[in-house]
Amino acid sequence: MFGPGPGGTVMTHVMDPLRAATLACVVALVIASMLGGPLASSGATTPLAPSRATVAASGAAEVQRYLNSWVGEGAITASRTYLVRSQWVLKGQRQIKLARGSATKFELDKWTSKREFKLLVNVRMTFSGWCGSWNRGDNDRFVDLSWNSTLGRYRLEFATSP
Repeated sequence: MFGPGPGGTVMTHVMDPLRAATLACVVALVIASMLGGPLASSGATTPLAPSRATVAASGAAEVQRYLNSWVGEGAITASRTYLVRSQWVLKGQRQIKLARGSATKFELDKWTSKREFKLLVNVRMTFSGWCGSWNRGDNDRFVDLSWNSTLGRYRLEFATSP
């Protein structure tokens, strides 16, 4: 559950657009988890600095939005909206139909900056038919997140290993 940070302080105002986007992502993650599955939370063994924890949570929220888009709009639209170009699903390519997907937990794997980092995310997935290289149920994936200023959000790149 999200709450006061170290020392009992709570952020009461937004300082810059990236923080505003991050806060919106955290709120979206909480709402998405309430609607679609368990709350994604850090499984890291050592506490993260509050800013890194918030940014990591915003990254997990972006993964959840991608899954929601995949369910609601299909693989082609979701991939073009959220993924790096090399992972786009092409028209005419066999489609994987995601019936439900939830980012159930995450941990920060690699930190470069708030604009570039890697998460290890567990996603629970249910499919309608063929599931391609995904498992039915739990899937652990490394997700590289890169801030795209033009889009005003992160681009995602999924991998099975770091």
